[in-house]
Amino acid sequence: MLRRSRPVVVQLLLKMLRRTDDPALARLAEFAARLQEPALRERLTALADHRDPEVRTQAVRGLGSYPHAESIATLTRAAAAAEWSVRAQAVRSLGMLGDPQTLPLVQAALRDPEWWVRLRAGLALTRFGPPGRNALLEADVGPDQNARDMAHLMLGLSTQALAEFAA
Repeated sequence: MLRRSRPVVVQLLLKMLRRTDDPALARLAEFAARLQEPALRERLTALADHRDPEVRTQAVRGLGSYPHAESIATLTRAAAAAEWSVRAQAVRSLGMLGDPQTLPLVQAALRDPEWWVRLRAGLALTRFGPPGRNALLEADVGPDQNARDMAHLMLGLSTQALAEFAA
């Protein structure tokens, strides 16, 4: 029954996500992101520039499920947002997409002033495979204390712990 109703739900969400003044927009964006429905990608991309930081946070979180050039460009911009929650989710999503072109940006996020952004950057780097591990090894001996600490933490976690953190 739920599978049959999915197209109706997606159409309703597309309509509701256009109401940019809806106080429930952040929760709607969160729900849309969890559906991972390709038809919702464009709306989530548009919401990544919304005035409400919580809406932006949920939108960029959801874009990590859409390996699309526009998603990557939007996430790259969001990784420089003023709000740490938006930056953290943008870096997380870039890690989920694993585009090698974004590796330097994710690596740079290890030096972010906010611990949560650094945590998400460290976890994201583990998703880049050997190049991400090399970035963590480089940060582990680099000059930035915050980056060193986070790299050291990530390099010391077991595979199971990383999987639990990254979920």
